[in-house]
Amino acid sequence: MATIIARRLKDGSRSYRATIRIMRGNAVLHQETRSFRAKSLAVQWAREREGTLKRHGTGEKAVAALPLADGISITSLIDRYVKEFSNIQRWGRTKEHHLRLLQRLVGEWDASTLTTDQLVEHVRQRRLSGTGPSTCNNDLIWIRTVLKTARAAWGLPVNLQAVEDASHACRHLKLTAKSRSRSRRPTEAEIQKLAAWFGRGDGRRQIPMHEIMAFAIVSARRMDEICRLRWDDIDRDAMTIVIRDMKDPEHTIGNDVAVKLTQEALAIINRQPRTGPLIFPYTSKSVSAAFTRACHMLGIKDLRFHDLRHEATCRLFEAGYQIHEVAHFTGHRSWATLKRYTNLKAADIKLRE
Repeated sequence: MATIIARRLKDGSRSYRATIRIMRGNAVLHQETRSFRAKSLAVQWAREREGTLKRHGTGEKAVAALPLADGISITSLIDRYVKEFSNIQRWGRTKEHHLRLLQRLVGEWDASTLTTDQLVEHVRQRRLSGTGPSTCNNDLIWIRTVLKTARAAWGLPVNLQAVEDASHACRHLKLTAKSRSRSRRPTEAEIQKLAAWFGRGDGRRQIPMHEIMAFAIVSARRMDEICRLRWDDIDRDAMTIVIRDMKDPEHTIGNDVAVKLTQEALAIINRQPRTGPLIFPYTSKSVSAAFTRACHMLGIKDLRFHDLRHEATCRLFEAGYQIHEVAHFTGHRSWATLKRYTNLKAADIKLRE
């Protein structure tokens, strides 16, 4: 029989530790302990784990069955998924971080005995802790992705249907939702403050953030794209540059796209010293850290580097470019994605004769 002990953490919240022991007389053949944020999750894990051990017998038989049961834990599946596919797909930091977070939250779960109520309760607890509906939806998306891979690529008997049913239930219960389109634009005052901050004469600064920020605003390029731009990919006659492996929902690797450059963007490129194949030879992680740190120091709230791409796209529309023309600057393939940058209102539409 499992024992469950409640513990109070430093932040005031409670944690529940479930312990399962297999005994022979006074000797402990096997012991497992897991901690959970909710008592219901601890009880559910203990019940399902005891059921797994019971199916394989008791004593030595149960201990012998442990490696098989642990082999399809969520943690082991995520580890294998990352090892085999991360280098091929070239994931971003967000996906990697979310997968590792899931290992901490639900890594001990057995993917073969996964249940719908187990997943719904996980999402409910996440919402109660303050996590947003779109982030909780991503929990289920990444669990589904890993389990689909485990079933299709490795032939493992995971319970994928539980994730499908839980996703439907969570949407119906308003526990999850798709992420909202972000429309944050930096104000002119914020841009000036950042430009002044980055333009200070500090010899310790190795990244020309004032140039990178200015380039993002006049080119509509993503941060990682800026750090991968190559001198050899510029066509000065056509005023274009090739974006290698441009982000795409279906195929990023090999998706090389030639995009249009504004006069201002090309002028910034021409000012950069040519010290190697890259125009901006810096890591996106360092650029992101510098931008975030500057916003914090200047008291600028809720501004991300990617918002500069939104600003650049909006400026192109405001300059009079049409939708199909703006798409050649930004690299968007669909109007559905691009239309949120127009900021067009009904009152702005001029009636035609």
